[in-house]
Amino acid sequence: MPNHWHALILPAPRQTISTVMHTIKRTSAVQLNQRRGTKGRLWQGRFFDRFVRKVKDFREALEYIHSNPVRDGFVAEPAAWPWSSCGDYGGDKPAPVPVDPIELPLDENQRM
Repeated sequence: MPNHWHALILPAPRQTISTVMHTIKRTSAVQLNQRRGTKGRLWQGRFFDRFVRKVKDFREALEYIHSNPVRDGFVAEPAAWPWSSCGDYGGDKPAPVPVDPIELPLDENQRM
């Protein structure tokens, strides 16, 4: 999205979401400023987080993220958004930013 982004992040042991977000913002700001030939702050100081506790919640959040550019009228389908991770979740086009696969348990309705 031109003015925000969404991600599903699982901090490594002994890290917090705050330290992860600080690292992402710092690293991306340095790189973007270098590419643009600009200086200064790029990101807002705050971020909004939400705990995802169930597999169902994860899948719903992922669907929301993938559908965001469609809802906002940028593309007709999620896979058409150039920065989408759709391809890593069942499509044929890998995401432009690597997605770490995670093993999720089956939902209750998927159990045998």
